[in-house]
Amino acid sequence: MILLAGCGDQPANVQATASTSAATQPAAAATQAPSPMVVTTEVVMVKQPIPPPRDEDMPPDSPSKEYVWVPGYWNLQGGEYAWVAGNWVKPPAGMSAWVPPAAEKRGDEFAFTPGHWR
Repeated sequence: MILLAGCGDQPANVQATASTSAATQPAAAATQAPSPMVVTTEVVMVKQPIPPPRDEDMPPDSPSKEYVWVPGYWNLQGGEYAWVAGNWVKPPAGMSAWVPPAAEKRGDEFAFTPGHWR
């Protein structure tokens, strides 16, 4: 699941083109979805940078010591940035660190890389 969104409550329209690179699927809520699975992530060229992060409350207690806190982040879905709230996630086997999405300036565009586990 990959999401990103514009500032405020409304998603931001983003023109995007994709190229592929290997990575894994971003975090899913510990109480709402199963652990993420390894997938192919796409580096997507977009016209707008990732919006600034939203303020979030301190995380609730972990459901177990196997879970790690993944802070909220902006993700890209259907050409729009959408906010993904922070949540506790059980990392995929052999992985323990969440790498948040990033957007690197390349000319007049940004190369968006989805969040993934390592």
